[in-house]
Amino acid sequence: MNPRLGKLIDEVLAFLWDASPTSATAFGIHDHDSRLADYSPAAVAARGRRLAEFQADLERMTVGVAGLTEHEVLDARVLRSLLEVEERMHRETRLPFRDPCVYLD
Repeated sequence: MNPRLGKLIDEVLAFLWDASPTSATAFGIHDHDSRLADYSPAAVAARGRRLAEFQADLERMTVGVAGLTEHEVLDARVLRSLLEVEERMHRETRLPFRDPCVYLD
């Protein structure tokens, strides 16, 4: 795998699991079992900024880059879709501010 793409994928997953410890546990990652998600306005804003940074990093990494294998291109597309969904949920749905069930995790 392209080392830069692999590193970005690892960073995104680590960030998402850190931001949502209960999701990490559901995926079998137990590094965050002792914590709950931080839904303070500052943490939510920081999450939005970081998601945008990841999207920009991925865009810079993949636009016009020759040499990615077919599998790496697919991995980049999946990552792009994941980031788009996360960003849209963050920006439009705003679950921590609209759905009290978020806090039941």
